[in-house]
Amino acid sequence: GTAITYAAGCTHNGRAFALGTACTLSSTVIGPARGAPPPPPAAAFPNDSTATAMNAVDGKKLGKGMKSNDGEVKRSYTMATDPVLYVFNGLAVVYEGAMTNGKVTVKTNEILKKADDSRYTCVVYQAGMMAYYSNECEIMFEKKLNFPLSPILLPGHGRFVLTWGDQPKDLDIYLLAPHHDASEAACEVNWRQKKCNSGGVRLDRDDTQGHGPETVSLEKFNTGDYVVRIDEYKGNPSAPKWDKSIAQVTYYSPHLGAIHMEVGQQGYIAGRVWYVMMVDGASHAPLPCTPELCPERPAPRN
Repeated sequence: GTAITYAAGCTHNGRAFALGTACTLSSTVIGPARGAPPPPPAAAFPNDSTATAMNAVDGKKLGKGMKSNDGEVKRSYTMATDPVLYVFNGLAVVYEGAMTNGKVTVKTNEILKKADDSRYTCVVYQAGMMAYYSNECEIMFEKKLNFPLSPILLPGHGRFVLTWGDQPKDLDIYLLAPHHDASEAACEVNWRQKKCNSGGVRLDRDDTQGHGPETVSLEKFNTGDYVVRIDEYKGNPSAPKWDKSIAQVTYYSPHLGAIHMEVGQQGYIAGRVWYVMMVDGASHAPLPCTPELCPERPAPRN
């Protein structure tokens, strides 16, 4: 068999990276079944791929010794290490590399194209941050891509991070947040209204050039339901581009870790709007949206 390395205790296939601690890597030996036909030859990708690790809160690059936003205060945290990029094919690590000063270029001969042309899974880990995860990673399919990492959250806080692919150019995150006074109307944070409930819910970053991240942070949860939906800005409701978007929303919670939901896999689509998840304000637990859990709201304005 061929010796490969897999991540134990790290976020992959539903298992979460340990937050703020180094991942433990262990080895196993996996080989083809006796008499199994050899796998088809893999082709090389046409271009190198340069990946940048960035802070999901402000979009700034992350690297060893750099001052970074800790989620509350700008430039308040000095990064102790460079990020590390892991690329998986199933449980097998096919690439592992340090992102020196927050960046790494993966060469065409370092990762080969799969026979079915499907994507790999990417995990980016850095001490002091919550790990980034995508099982539809665009590494090698795009020349440049960004990996947003969330600062570790304080107890009782939460964060939602939206990322997507090459198309469409602009997606927008909306978070409907209940008021602490149940008699008051809920407030929806978005690119027009960047704060709600006296700043307890805020839009940290709005991206209009593609890929994201777009990030909403919560300093506390009120009783009631928090609903996340994503709008394709200036999209055609009759011909939305969700099937091309590879859109993903990651919900970060101190006691739950990172929960990922992908368009077409969780939630439901109503025209140009993807209704993603509902988070219970008492338990902080998320559920994928259904029309019953997350009733359709008026479409956002351009």
